Amino acid sequence: MALVLATAGCHDEHWLTYPWDDRGILCSQPMDDLKESVPWDLVEDQMEEAQLTSSVLTLHAHIPGQTISVKALERVLDMADAHHLAYVTYRDLAAPNPTPRAGLAFAFDDSAIYAWINVRDILLAHHARVTFFVTRWAMASESDRDELHTLYGDGHASERIAALLTS
Repeated sequence: MALVLATAGCHDEHWLTYPWDDRGILCSQPMDDLKESVPWDLVEDQMEEAQLTSSVLTLHAHIPGQTISVKALERVLDMADAHHLAYVTYRDLAAPNPTPRAGLAFAFDDSAIYAWINVRDILLAHHARVTFFVTRWAMASESDRDELHTLYGDGHASERIAALLTS
């Protein structure tokens, strides 16, 4: 199953949660608090919904320290831990015969590998697994690719946007 991440046009009862069904489009709430206001009450409600229905809340951000504060990232992870949400990647969601469970699928988007590696310790402290949707892969330096490999070794998933669009 191929999944597509959307940020607009999503308004059914599971508009921010994935109920482990066969839908191919997932909606996601941006958590970039340094660029816009984050609806924390909505995020809290959706975490509770995910916990109660064994579904997965989908959230995303872009550049730690520039679009999302470290404080906001830690708040999201603390909230997920408080709701006993498993950390799942988008590959987990698309796997054949997945085991439905309450979870958080958090993604970083774009090509800010230098910033993503800077929050590695926070992710490790929470045992969080996230998905990095990488744009401009062909322009990534060998160092950037090594850092992505390090993050992948921690259990995170890395998806190249071009590969998703052409498959």
